[in-house]
Amino acid sequence: MIDIENEVFNTVASALRSRFHPIAIYGEVVDLPAVFPCVMMVEKDNRVYARTQTGLETENHALLMYEIDVCSNKQSGMKFEIKEIFSVIDAEMAELGFSRIMLAPMPNLWDGSIYRMVGRYQAVVSVDHVIYRR
Repeated sequence: MIDIENEVFNTVASALRSRFHPIAIYGEVVDLPAVFPCVMMVEKDNRVYARTQTGLETENHALLMYEIDVCSNKQSGMKFEIKEIFSVIDAEMAELGFSRIMLAPMPNLWDGSIYRMVGRYQAVVSVDHVIYRR
């Protein structure tokens, strides 16, 4: 299995922490974050890229997809704050070689006073950790 989750998470988390304070960044979904704004970054798909598999079923590339949830509980300006956070996430993910395939508001099932948006990013990654846009 090709695994670059820590590198991707650390790159995005470092950029966010340098720009926003306070901010909570998790590598898993958290039902009730203690700090807002909150970012939850999860690798949702890591599958063999079949086009480059050898006859021996060797994995040469993987198709990775990350889902990133951003939540804000500001009294006013929640949407603006989330869009600012996603602008940093977009820049970092693009720099890594990922393409954004989705960004949309999402109802927050935990608490209606929290605004939430979800983005998904995808790329093909080689066994040597070279990232290719699809």
